[in-house]
Amino acid sequence: MLLHQQQASRLQAEEDLRQRICSFWLTRNQKAPETVSRVETWQDLVAELSARGVPTPINDRYDRAVTGLMNGVLSAREKTPVGWDFKSLIQVVHRMCDGYPEHALTMGFALREYECDDLIKA
Repeated sequence: MLLHQQQASRLQAEEDLRQRICSFWLTRNQKAPETVSRVETWQDLVAELSARGVPTPINDRYDRAVTGLMNGVLSAREKTPVGWDFKSLIQVVHRMCDGYPEHALTMGFALREYECDDLIKA
């Protein structure tokens, strides 16, 4: 019973961290410098990821691969472009495949996970 509670607690903490990271990313302004408090928030989130053994970027703004991955996956989740000035989700998919080929498969999984089947068929 205790082991089950510990596992449930760990899973809930991971989900909470995931939601905080997504919330942070969705509210960031990629065209302007972050405020000091936003930078500190990002550093805290990165530290929490690192404590869980996840390799982490040093800076969200300058780590191109992380920016592309987060923008792409969250665009699929939200079913609207996130982080880029695109008008449609298909533009995000093309950007991911052309500009971030290392994340093309992940983008495909995200499209399937978030039920963007019309884009997968296109």
